[in-house]
This record gives sequence, C-alpha cells and structure tokens, in this order.
Amino acid sequence: MKSFRYILLFLSVSAGIYAQDSIPVTAQVLHNRLPVTGFASAAEYNPAAMAYTLRTNLSELYTAYSNQSGDAGLLQTGTAFDELAVAARSYMQTGKHHIWGSASYRQTHTDNVRWNESSDYLNVYPYVFADSVGGNNLSGERYSFMGGYAQKLNRLAWGVQFDYWALMEYRSVDPRPNNNTSNLAFTAGLSYKLTSTYALGGGVMLRKYKQKNTLAFYNVLGRPSIHHMTGMGTDAYLFANDDTPCLFNGSGYGVNVQLLPVSGMGWTGTLSYENFAFDKQLNNTQMLVLSDIAEGKYLLDLSWLREAGIHTFGAKLKASYTNRQGTEGKFTRNDNGTLINISSEKQYRNEQTVATLTLVYQHQKQRATWYVLPYASYLHTNESHKSSQRSMMISRIDWGITPGLAQSVGKHLISIDARVGYIQALDSKLELTGLSPQRSITQTLQANYDYLSSNGLQGALSARFDYSLPRNQTALYLKASWDYRKYDTTHSSLLVLQLGVSF
Repeated sequence: MKSFRYILLFLSVSAGIYAQDSIPVTAQVLHNRLPVTGFASAAEYNPAAMAYTLRTNLSELYTAYSNQSGDAGLLQTGTAFDELAVAARSYMQTGKHHIWGSASYRQTHTDNVRWNESSDYLNVYPYVFADSVGGNNLSGERYSFMGGYAQKLNRLAWGVQFDYWALMEYRSVDPRPNNNTSNLAFTAGLSYKLTSTYALGGGVMLRKYKQKNTLAFYNVLGRPSIHHMTGMGTDAYLFANDDTPCLFNGSGYGVNVQLLPVSGMGWTGTLSYENFAFDKQLNNTQMLVLSDIAEGKYLLDLSWLREAGIHTFGAKLKASYTNRQGTEGKFTRNDNGTLINISSEKQYRNEQTVATLTLVYQHQKQRATWYVLPYASYLHTNESHKSSQRSMMISRIDWGITPGLAQSVGKHLISIDARVGYIQALDSKLELTGLSPQRSITQTLQANYDYLSSNGLQGALSARFDYSLPRNQTALYLKASWDYRKYDTTHSSLLVLQLGVSF
C-alpha cells in the first residue's frame, strides 16, 4: 500500500508545478495519442532527445483491469492472467526544462505456468528454478517508478532518467515460490546542434538487477521433482531436488549514438549496443555459481517524418540482433562432501534477429483526425544446447495494418483504433535428442514450439471517450480494448478496461 502513497505524492507534485495551458486538455490528449507524436523513439535510448519531443504538457492518473484467457503463449510465463493496476504519468515543459515521470502499482494473478518457478522469465531464462507440476494462481505485485529531466541550452541539450521496478511473486498452495526481484536503470545523454535542422546525440545506460528465488512444499508426501534448468529441457542433474534458494545477480550497460531532428520532423537515427549479464548462485554458505548468462544486443532504429499541411507521412525501420550465451559450471565433491567447481563451459545459445518496418499516414483537421499504419515484421530465432544436441529454430513474418480515428464532439473526444494482422510461418525445426515424448518437459517444449511456429490471425479493437470538465483543463476518460489472436491449435484473448483523469 505504500506505493499508493508514492503515486499520490507524485501526482501532487505534478499538479503543483504543472503550468495550465490555454489549450483544452482534450486537444492535448489527442496530440499526445496520435501515432506521429511518438513515432520517433530516440528518447527511449537517450533522455536528452526529450528536448526535441513533439509531446505537449499532460498528466494522467488511471486505474485499469486486464484479463487474458486462452492457451497461447510460452508456458513458462503462463498463458492466462488478470491484473488490477493504478498508475500515473506526466510530461511537462517549462521554457528550457522538460520533466517527465510515471509510477504504478500492479496486482496480478497468473495461471497455467509450467516448468518455471522463477520470476521475470524473459530476463533470466533458461536458468530458472522449476518443478514438474507448476500451477495456477501465481500472485504478483509489481511497483515501478520512473523520472527524467532534460534541459535544452543554446546548442547543447542534456538529460538523465532513473527507472526502478520491483516484483514480488508467490503462491499460497504447493508448489510455493516466494520471489523478490528488482531492477534499477540509469540513463544519461547529450546532444549538440550541428545545424539549424539536426543535432548529434549520444547516451549511456547502467543497470543493476537482482532476484531472490525460493521454492517450498508444505505437503512433503508426493512432492514433485525440483530442477535447476539449463535450457532446452536440460538441467543441472547434480542439483536435482535441491531446494536451496537461488540468487540472480546481474548488471548491464549500453551506449548509443543518434541523429536528431531539431523540429521533430525529418530523419531520426539511433545505433545502440546493450549488454546484460547475470550469475545464478545457490544462496547458502558456499554461494556456488551454477551458471551465468552474457547477452549482447545490437540495434538500429531509423525513422523519417514529413509534414505537409494536414498530411503527415512517415516510415520507421527497427532492427536488432541479440546473442545470448549461457555458461554452466561443472562440480564434484571432495572427501568432506563439499561441492567444488572444477570447470565451466559454454553450453546454451540463443540468437535472435528481428526487423520491423512501419509506415504511417496521418490526416489531421480541426475536428477529426484519421491515420493508418501498415507494418511488417521478420523474426528469426535459433536456440540450442551444446552437450544435449537439442535445438529449436523459428523463422516467421508478421504483417498487418492499424487504422485509427479521433473525432471531437463539442469539448469532448472520441477515439477508435483497430488492428488486423497475420502471422506467416516461414521455416521451423525442433530437435529434442534424448527426450521421451511422454515426459512433461518434452510436452512443454513441444507446446512452445507449436505456438511459435504456427500461422496466426490477429485482431484488436479499442475505443476511448474523453469527457471534458468545466474550464476545459481536466477530462475524465474511459477506455476499453480487446486483442484476439488465433493460431493453428491455440488462441488468446485480452480485455482491458481503463478509467482515468487527464489534466
């Protein structure tokens, strides 16, 4: 409950320093929600780029309920959940100063989790704590706080941002994980105006990650097997059924260089490299390092925008290559029964290439604005474990179109967005050498493969109504969205309801 007080404090500070604009708040809501406003994503890497943002002053407080049903997804993360969230976000510009931030509290219940009892799977895979049963009703509480500041001087702009989140997950029936995770990231950057049109920028990122992972069973009779997974269905067999708590200690860094348009229109380009590494340790007197991950990610983010009267055109290409390598320790016992690390070897590898092309056309008039965003995305991933000779390769393309319409009705605003898309499997291969088809872990890996290698249809629809209160400086809004995906043998359906206030 402390997070609610932090969120309220954040809002009080935001409201206290917020300078009321003469522009009606619904016009500010519309401007900030239009796809062109956030089309160039340079500020995601370098906070100094916020000095050239197209956003306008706006603060929002909202509560949201989300429910996902179905069986499509990675089973280690669960395929169904419901979530209640309270959140706040704000952006303010006063002269040369840009201030932004957000805070949120989320309470989640996740079902259909298999072969994973660690939290934050996409950060710590494949070295998770797991049991052969899994289960439903995994409860989680997530707190997040972010704040940033940028200042634009004559030719120089600089910015900093802090981003922190913490996650607590637990289950009240066997198996009973009790996990605490935290992640802190700091980014800083500069930009220098080369001409009246463009600036050259660069930034750095530092990151600290930690997770404490415990697993307990109150019913010792019929307790399932416990495993320290090492990828593609393998595990550290010497530590099978060892329920010693684990620690994930990680850190990361990133660097980037950018080309920034001073007006927000024109070419925006970012070249970035990010590194993330962690050790998985047994949390006992020996603190043995069972395994570690080293991941490098190269990224290109290139976009272009052009405004011609009521028309705006744009294109964006975002491409990345990620190489994730895992090293496993080998152990033996001495005469006293103490475990000793005798060697380490790289065993796990996951290479992923992603490229997404998005086009945008926006037609904006005083009372009505419509837009359309066609997109196409290519994914190739190759995952393997050396000693077991197991591997999985997936290659696919996603394509579709996202249209939207925003219409002013008096002082109020109605917005409707949709998406229609198709997932086309190109090539795929799964090798599970030495695994019996009857085993639970084999069935989980096969289900993940079937999901990732399937053709699929995507559909989404959302509607939002902003009701402007007297004086036009505050608006209440209600938003509902639905996202449905149908694959060859699985599906998922996500419903989100949101109620908020903008000022």
